[in-house]
Amino acid sequence: MGDSENSTGEPAAKRQRLEATQPKTPVILEEFGDLRLRVGSNHVDEPTIFLVCSRTIARSSPVLKTILYGGFAESLSAQSKNEEWVVDLPDDRPSSFKTFLHIIHGHFDKVPTRIKITNLYRLLELLDKYDSISLICPWAKPWLRVVKNSRALPAALYIA
Repeated sequence: MGDSENSTGEPAAKRQRLEATQPKTPVILEEFGDLRLRVGSNHVDEPTIFLVCSRTIARSSPVLKTILYGGFAESLSAQSKNEEWVVDLPDDRPSSFKTFLHIIHGHFDKVPTRIKITNLYRLLELLDKYDSISLICPWAKPWLRVVKNSRALPAALYIA
């Protein structure tokens, strides 16, 4: 192992970026949450940390269930009993992920009633990635109205 890596094999530059950009307080979706999700480091300078319930996440997405409980490096079994459970999701966009988390944690008052087509596209991309599209059924009709009036044809075609 070179000087530029730690015991987990992370390059020093990535480790420093993650340490330097960790926000002081997480967005709390579950007061008694057992998992912190660090979301968006590939999209924003400061990733968003979400405090969530791991079981709620696992019930809502078979993909995330496998990541959290299926033997991945991020899984609960891989965590030290003395450490905080943190999972990095650098490729996901914090704003889309926040909407996803509000839905699955039952914070329906925080789910937007209207959404821009680019945000809907990004949310659907995220839900498809995590095999959770069916979660947005209650919001589908009002959100799809935006597609009818949109000039953003590629995004509208994906959504359709």
